[in-house]
Amino acid sequence: MVREKQPRCIHCGQGFTPDERNVRHQRYCGAAPCKAASKKASQTKWLAKPENKDYHNGPEALARVRAWRAAHPGYSRRKPGSSDVSVQDDLPFEPSPSRPTLVEVMASAKISCIASEATARPPLQDFLNAQPIVLVGLIAHIWGSALQEAMPYSA
Repeated sequence: MVREKQPRCIHCGQGFTPDERNVRHQRYCGAAPCKAASKKASQTKWLAKPENKDYHNGPEALARVRAWRAAHPGYSRRKPGSSDVSVQDDLPFEPSPSRPTLVEVMASAKISCIASEATARPPLQDFLNAQPIVLVGLIAHIWGSALQEAMPYSA
């Protein structure tokens, strides 16, 4: 059995397993410094093209930015007092006086240790909650991965 050689990251030199969808052109591994080096290299390569030389400079870039800002008013401005507003307000716990407590319900119910056949079956919710888990397990077994993002691409 022939084993394929792993590519080496051109930044750190370590061998890595490339993403299935990018095998033919992935040159960097997934480590954070290597991702940063990859981004820097791709930006440098993009800026080296003659058509992109002055993309961020000059009157065309200024007009492009002004047009975008006019189309998106208030995008970069914070609303006054937005930093002081909490995302979720605290809600103090107050037990409802109209609902009986669990102790009262258990005391009033006639509970027997011997279950009849009608109550011996599991509740419907338990059965329905177990089905997606079994389905995900079956899909993971077929495709070899339980990650939803990887399933459509590996078929």
